[in-house]
This record gives sequence, C-alpha cells and structure tokens, in this order.
Amino acid sequence: MFQEKQVSGLDRSNPSTELITTNESVIVAFASTRVILSLLILGSVALQGLETSSSQNEVVNFAFLVIAAFGFLSAARTLIHWYKDHSVFIHRPWSLILLDSALAIGVMTQIDAETSPLAWVALIAPVLETAVMFSMVPAAVVWVGLSLAFLALRLTVGETTEPTVDTLTLAIQQVLAVLMVSGPAALLSDSAQQRIDKLADARRSADQIADRLRRIAQAASDMSQENSIESVLASVSHSAVTIGFDHADVVVVEPDGTLTSHGSHSSGPFRLPPLEILTREATEDSIVTIAESSDEFGQLLHTHDLASGHAIQINSPSSTTRGEGTAVLRVWSKRRESTEQELRALDLLAGHAREIHHAASLLADAKAHSEQLLYEVRHDGLTGLANRAYVLSTLEERIFADAQTALFFLDLDGFKEINDTLGHRAGDAALVTVADRLRSLDRPGALAGRMGGDEFIIILPITAFDTTEGLSNFGRAIDTAISQPMVVDGRNAQLGASVGLALHVPGLDADQLISLADHAMYEAKRSGGGLKIADASSGALAALKRTAS
Repeated sequence: MFQEKQVSGLDRSNPSTELITTNESVIVAFASTRVILSLLILGSVALQGLETSSSQNEVVNFAFLVIAAFGFLSAARTLIHWYKDHSVFIHRPWSLILLDSALAIGVMTQIDAETSPLAWVALIAPVLETAVMFSMVPAAVVWVGLSLAFLALRLTVGETTEPTVDTLTLAIQQVLAVLMVSGPAALLSDSAQQRIDKLADARRSADQIADRLRRIAQAASDMSQENSIESVLASVSHSAVTIGFDHADVVVVEPDGTLTSHGSHSSGPFRLPPLEILTREATEDSIVTIAESSDEFGQLLHTHDLASGHAIQINSPSSTTRGEGTAVLRVWSKRRESTEQELRALDLLAGHAREIHHAASLLADAKAHSEQLLYEVRHDGLTGLANRAYVLSTLEERIFADAQTALFFLDLDGFKEINDTLGHRAGDAALVTVADRLRSLDRPGALAGRMGGDEFIIILPITAFDTTEGLSNFGRAIDTAISQPMVVDGRNAQLGASVGLALHVPGLDADQLISLADHAMYEAKRSGGGLKIADASSGALAALKRTAS
C-alpha cells in the first residue's frame, strides 16, 4: 500500500535514498511550502514567547519550535540542491511527509484556527504531498491521522476556559474543510500522476525499443565487417547478448547430423545447456521457445539457472544445399521469460544474420573458386607442380628483388622408353611419381615446376644451404631420388636424371639464367647423367665458397 513509485533504471546503490517519479517542480513547491510553515511556527512562537500559562503548553511549543527548525533546514537543503544542480532527490519520502504533517499541526496549534485560512490550508499540504508522491490510499491514511492528531492535541493542550463542545466543533470543521478541498485535489493529482506514469512507461518502452533497434543496427554493421562464416557466427551470438539476453550460442547441425558449437557469449558465469536442446527443432520462419514453467524442460532450465530459452535458424536453405549444415542461434534468459519486444528483436537480429551469413557464404564460394582458378592457372594439370608461366614469373620476381638464386634444370633419362614400351598412360604415371619425389626434396623458399614434356625445374634461394657443398649435394640428391625404381601402371620401371645447375649473377635475366642451366643439363646428359654446373656459374660458386670460408 505504501510502495513508492520507483523510476526504472536509476541507481539505487544507496539504500537510504528513494527516488520517485514526482516532477521536480512539484517537489520544489512542497519544499517552499515547508519553508512557509516553518517560518509561521517560528514567527508565532517568537511573538508569543515561550512563557505560557502552563508547562504543558511550553513543552509543546518548544517541540514545535524544534520541528520548525528541522523543516526549514530540510527545505533549504532541497532548494539549494535544486538551484545549484537543477535536480532534486528525496531522502526517505515518508520522513518528509511526517515532518510536514507535524508542521501543519504546529501551524494549526499556533494560529487561530477559527479565523485564519492558513489553519486548514496547512493541514491540506501533507495530504496532497502524500497523494502526489504515493497514491490516494496513503493520502487518506495521512488525512485521518492528521485529523485525529489535531483533535487530540486540541483537547489536550487547549485553554481550560474553552468549552469542549466548541473544540470538537472546530476540529470537525477543520476535518470537513480538509476533506472538501484535499479530497478532489488528491483525486485530480492521482489521476494526473497515473497519466504521467503511463506516459513515462510509454516513453521508457519507446526508449528501450529504440535502443534495441540501435543495437541491432550496430550488430548488423559489425557482422557485415566479418570476412568469414565462422566470424559471422561468433558475432551473432555476441550481438544477441548486447540486445538483452543473458547468454547466446550458435550450434551447427552438420550434414552428417553431428552438432558443433561455433562460439558462445554470456553476460556472466554460465553453464551451457546440451547442444541438442532447441537445435533440431529450430526453423528459419519462427522462434522455438521453452520456458521454466513447461513440464518437459522446466527441470532442465532450473538446473542451469535459466527461466527461458529460444532458438531460430540463421542461415538460408541454400546454405544447407551447399553442404554447410544448419546454423541455429540459441539465446537464454536467467531472470524471467522473454517479452514480446525481446522476441521481435531476436527475430530481427536473426533476419540480419541470415542475410549476412548468406553473403559470407557467397563470398567464401567466390574466394574458393578464385583460388582454384588461380591454382589452375599457375600449376600443371598432370603433376600439380608449378607450370612454365608461374616458374618464369617467380624467377623474374626474385631476380628483380636481387635475391641470390640457384636454378636446377633437369631432364628425365629413359622416359621415352617407358612411353614407347608401356604407353602414354604409364608415361603420365611416371611423371606424377617424379613430381612427388621432387616435392619430397622441399627446401625453404623452393619452387618445383614442370617446364613441359619430361623437363622439370627447381628454383630456390642459395641461403637455403649452410655450405656451398650442400648446394651441389642437393643437385645430386635430385638425381638419386629420380633414379629410384618405381612401379607405373602395374609394371616396374626406372628413370634417371640429367641435372644442370646455374647461379644468378647481376646482369642475367630469367631467360638467360634458364638457358645456362639448360645448357649445363645437356652437357650432363652427354656425360651419362648426373649433375653439371654451368661454366658461367663456376665463378659465382667459387665466390660463394670464399664467402663461406
């Protein structure tokens, strides 16, 4: 019955301060009235003096004098705070109402109640104040209490020569006067306050909706900045927490039926419910809901300290047809079941997430297709090694960067015999085996490629070797790896290799460096295979040896 009209969202960290929805100007007006009532009592006591006809009246007057002093100080504090900061607060509203009631009774006692209108106006002030701050029912309680207190005080401390009947008549007149004036005024005040409260509630609701829409727009903007499907899914769960839910996670139903979690976010400590809860029932068109009050899931939610849970799909059916699985956003509330506004916000967020997820999927497909096309442009279709064009462009880039580069050019010995005796299918298989063996010789920064037919090339930085002997040993390792027996098309076969090595020196372009290595390779082939270093590179190799030593 006496519960204050609290303002939602205000700081109540100080339990001794109660904030209410009363307009600041009304509070200031009551503070001004409190000043007037206090001054009336102080002035009346000062004019009459503390010496009266009885010690009982002296005590009462002194008590009212103290109350007036407190009332004046309290009102001054409120008015000064309002003047400086343009805001007010009420420290224990009921204590102020009691103070104003005491001041009103003091004015009634000190001023002639039969002739002065201030006598009954003073009695109206705390009644109206209660109605404005609380409601009509507490105001009626204050009105009855004031009337009884005034009557009792009148009978107790009244002049001995004053007839009791006249005192009762005067008290009843005062009560009726207060009733006639404060009753309608309090009803009007209560009606106005109810309208103000409704408008305040509507404004708070509109502010909450606007804030959620702003957060959803910001979430959509943040999600659109993500460059992968995984980061979009993680951003969705984070955005769901920012719009008011306590916990959120994204569960993906993989094409084989398994469930995987793709990130969860929480506003506090949280124990995630099992992934299967709500996931398989979620659809793109509607939100699936479970509540603590339901028989089936009530105990589960209670175990996880949750009041409700909701789920909705956040990827389109086209994503599922591409084999991506079904992504489901699950959100959880701890304190209460979600409101209709929160569910609408969730549906709007899911709609944005669905569009952004679809765009991310298309972008991922385009990127993968682009990378595949780039791979096909750069690599040999049979062996998977770099093709001639990619080898040349890489070599030109290294020469332009003035990188110390070694180039091994090799030709297969015995490949024509495999083609002639076992067929082209076996020849292709032999080329694939050679490519695998060249890849197994990988060194940091090396690039192996097929120049065409049975000719291969390896370019790599000289810094990949600790010594110059290591460079030569690598060329011999190429011959050794290729010369190992192999099985092609179900038959045993063996190849050899003629390897030419050339080192880049200033003034050589890519074609010239390849020609040097190619010429050294033919010299090796005429010598029966193995490694041959280009004559033009001997000086560079000797210089490397001197540098190494």
